Amino acid sequence: MPSEIYNISNIFSKQQRRKLITDSKPLCKFDSTTKIWQTGDLRFNKDFSDPSLYIISLFEKQLGLNLEIINIWITYTRGEKLEYHTHPFDWSCVYYMKTNPLLKNNGTKFKFSEDDVQLVKSPQNSAILFDGSDPHTTPDFLPLSDRYVLTMDLLIVNDDGTYRNFIELPGQKLERK
Repeated sequence: MPSEIYNISNIFSKQQRRKLITDSKPLCKFDSTTKIWQTGDLRFNKDFSDPSLYIISLFEKQLGLNLEIINIWITYTRGEKLEYHTHPFDWSCVYYMKTNPLLKNNGTKFKFSEDDVQLVKSPQNSAILFDGSDPHTTPDFLPLSDRYVLTMDLLIVNDDGTYRNFIELPGQKLERK
């Protein structure tokens, strides 16, 4: 049974979106393990944390949740075939900074079961929020265009400030309840 996937479109101005791409380019490094270009954690870089907080605030309003960002990073791809993966936190959010709908790289492919694989299309300048445990990947596309996405891992925060599904251990480590 597919999980709920939430979508918000037209998030930033063209100028703001392009600045995110420009600012991310020197930070993307090639990872020989994953074979993709990616930044490290950008939570403490205001050029990316402020826009990320804005995106999350839109979802918080829409869903009535209080969310905390655990990681922020940017991935750059040019059609590489990536493996399905999951995230160990409550929610994941993907903001599509640069895509090309003609090349079918405007979204995320989910594998809800062996028989249920779905491409959730999301245009450039939109974001999706989904259960981090849902297996997903970048859709296959011809290597004719760049694809930049900003991704966040998130935890649900209770009214008392504790995490809904995790406990905080000494040293800022998290463990699922």
